[in-house]
Amino acid sequence: MTQWRAYCKSGKKPADIPAKPDRTYANDGWAGWGDWLGTEFQFQPFKKARAHVRRLGLKSSTEWKTYCKSGKKPRDIPAVPRHVYLNDGWAGWGDWLGTGTVATHLRQYKSFKEARAYVHGLGLKFETQWRAYCKSGKKPADIPAVPRHVYLNDGWAGWGDWLGNGNVAPGQHRSFKAASEFGNFNAPDPAFSGKLSQA
Repeated sequence: MTQWRAYCKSGKKPADIPAKPDRTYANDGWAGWGDWLGTEFQFQPFKKARAHVRRLGLKSSTEWKTYCKSGKKPRDIPAVPRHVYLNDGWAGWGDWLGTGTVATHLRQYKSFKEARAYVHGLGLKFETQWRAYCKSGKKPADIPAVPRHVYLNDGWAGWGDWLGNGNVAPGQHRSFKAASEFGNFNAPDPAFSGKLSQA
């Protein structure tokens, strides 16, 4: 900006270019002195920057942060890519680094019924077996490892229902009225009443 002022005083500036463009073009395209002078720093386009980063073979955001601190990162690739490319391609660290890992909040899962049907087919009996299965690497990406969080308001009815083993979690039982009416428990047992009449 100091150089611009000196240029304006030099007499070389054309008369139809304002000395104070920030005022003249305030509502007509003004985007700051960096834009006016052409000195504003520009990061690489998202796809080009991502391609460079993927070639590094980094596996996590922690490794990325270490790389950024190493001094090896090109200046035109942002250390905090989410902020720069949030509305221009950013889709999580797995996409940025090329690991294929997708952040939980960005994942697309099967519907509850589809996922539960798949899990029933596994024949698992306990929650511990489910956890072991999730760690085995065999679980499809579109089925959540923590189904309660994903389907809490969309069908989740406990581990017994999820695994199909018939177990009912505490607090998942029918209401007293519904349970007492099931099978008509209050009706006299014919076999028992018959024994009484024979006595």
